[in-house]
Amino acid sequence: MYSNSPRNLKDLIERLKLAWSRHPAWSGKFSNQNCPPVLIVSPGGVASTELMKHIARFVETNSPVDKDGLKHRIQPPSNLSKAVLITGDPREVSSSLRRRGYVGIHSAKMGSTLGVLLRGNAQQTYFERLVLRQRQNFSHQSQECLVLDYGEAFEACEKLAEFLEIPVDEFCSNYPRRRERRKL
Repeated sequence: MYSNSPRNLKDLIERLKLAWSRHPAWSGKFSNQNCPPVLIVSPGGVASTELMKHIARFVETNSPVDKDGLKHRIQPPSNLSKAVLITGDPREVSSSLRRRGYVGIHSAKMGSTLGVLLRGNAQQTYFERLVLRQRQNFSHQSQECLVLDYGEAFEACEKLAEFLEIPVDEFCSNYPRRRERRKL
């Protein structure tokens, strides 16, 4: 289980290494050799893993559990062909992650050393900015990108199938259903 704050010095160093390796200055617009035909990204806290597992049954995507380091990118790689950004209201996203102790690690996965170092409300507020920046970066790029908010993603089965060029009936027959979020 992760904590919003590093548990000890070793954990802090690991998170900072992760953030540094994913910082946009190093991984930003450079191509990613492992970029799949469909890149699915999210800040976390928006049920993207469940949707990614469903989509991966039909098209090649990045890892739903972020083994390839692509799921939480803050900006698209230059060799991107098609992307789906599953996001949401920055406050709701950060609250969901904070409640589960993931704000710090997700800040690192988005390449933010500052997000790793901050604490409490300052960390949460900064993470909200990262969520907005991720949306801007994927919304304002030249390649094809579909941006879906948390609630919309579960009602957008046909829209998503058409964007991904998957037969609608087949794709939507077992499409995941939205679950209510727990409140703080």
